[in-house]
Amino acid sequence: RALLFIRDTSGFLGAQKESSIHESAAISEFSQVAARVSIGARTIVERNVVIHNDVKIGCDCLIKAGSIIGSSGFGFERDENNRPIPFLQLGGVDIGSRVEIGNLTVVDRGTLSDTVIEDDVKIDDRVHVGHNVHIGKCSLVIGGTVLCGSVSVGAFCWIGPSSTVMQKVTLGEQSLVGMGSNVVKDVEAGVTV
Repeated sequence: RALLFIRDTSGFLGAQKESSIHESAAISEFSQVAARVSIGARTIVERNVVIHNDVKIGCDCLIKAGSIIGSSGFGFERDENNRPIPFLQLGGVDIGSRVEIGNLTVVDRGTLSDTVIEDDVKIDDRVHVGHNVHIGKCSLVIGGTVLCGSVSVGAFCWIGPSSTVMQKVTLGEQSLVGMGSNVVKDVEAGVTV
């Protein structure tokens, strides 16, 4: 049975009425679910998870404790005086089915389109998935990794612990990123870096 705990002071007021949460989903009473959220059958949301507006989560997913899904990413432009001003984040997050998201992981919302995590992706603890990232099906993203904004990860990839992938880089299908790598250019399918 779904258990919702919504604090009026956090901007999540009325979220239960505007969200679609399957009756078989289990949501910790210490987690927060905002408006316009869809959560599929048998998905489990552990303690102290925050799910922001415009997030879709498929069936049979596991969102582990302390994760934040759909917050605004780190996006700034500069004004006429060269001061940084925030770039409005208008997209959402679209998570497929059978996805696992580890403890203390952050998945940013998209800027103009959605951040997408396809079916059967497994993301370890303390990973940062930046805005507009697209992770292909069955990929594994290991602990401490940072995927900067607009990174595209092909299907069946493996990204080793504590790696960083620079913004707008594409990792081809079945590519492998070794532990502690800093990936600054595109990687072809099946290549190990």
